[in-house]
Amino acid sequence: MRVLEARDVTKSYRDGRDAIQALKGASLSVEAGEVVILNGPSGSGKTTFLSIAGCILAPTSGQVMVNGTSVTSLGGRDLARIRRHAIGFVFQHFNLFPALTVLENVQFALNMKGVRNRAARIEAEELVIAVGLEDKRHALPRDLSGGQKQRVAIARALCGNPALILADEPTSSLDSEIGGRVMAMFRDLATRRDKGLLIVTHDPALHAIADRVVEIRDGRIVAESKEEPL
Repeated sequence: MRVLEARDVTKSYRDGRDAIQALKGASLSVEAGEVVILNGPSGSGKTTFLSIAGCILAPTSGQVMVNGTSVTSLGGRDLARIRRHAIGFVFQHFNLFPALTVLENVQFALNMKGVRNRAARIEAEELVIAVGLEDKRHALPRDLSGGQKQRVAIARALCGNPALILADEPTSSLDSEIGGRVMAMFRDLATRRDKGLLIVTHDPALHAIADRVVEIRDGRIVAESKEEPL
C-alpha cells in the first residue's frame, strides 16, 4: 500500500517583493514497508518537502495523498487529525519534555492522540519495551544518552500505530555506533511493522538501510537510485 504520494508539488513564499520557489514540481511516493532517503544540500527543498508530507505546510500546487487520503484541500482540523493518526515524527533534536520520564514522554504523546488513562499506560509500556528502554522507563531525559533519547523519540513516533514515519536528520547528533543501532531500528520498523519511512538526511551511512535514495536539488527531484537494504 502507498502511504505517501506527492505529485508535482510546488511551494512558493513571499520575501518582501520577491517570490521564492522552494519546491518546483517535486514528486515522490513511499510504500508501506519501504525506507526512502531524501538527500540534498542545504536549501534544496528537502525540509519543505518533509513539512508538506507531514501536513504541517500546505503546497502551493500539486497533490498529496497520505495513507490513501487526499490532504491537499483539507482544513486545519482535518489536517491535525491526519497528523495525529496517520503520521509519526522523529525530530532531529529529540524534542523530549525534560521534566517527564521516558514512560511519561511516550504516554503524553499518546494522550495527544486521544489515548488516555490505563490504555495509554499499557501502550506506552509496550512501546518503551519495543525500543529496548524498559530499564530506563523512569529515567529523565538528562540521564539518557543520545541514542536512548532518539529511541524515546522513535517510541513516540509509533504512538497510535501511524502508517507513515517522517524523520528529520535522525542520526545527526549520534556517534557511529549508536547511529548504527538507530538505523537498524528504522529498518526494523519498515520490515517488521510495515511502516513507510521517509528520512531526510545528510548522513550517507543511512543509505545502508534504504530501499531507495532520492536526490533533491533546487526544489526538484533530480535522481533516484535503488538500494539493497541491510
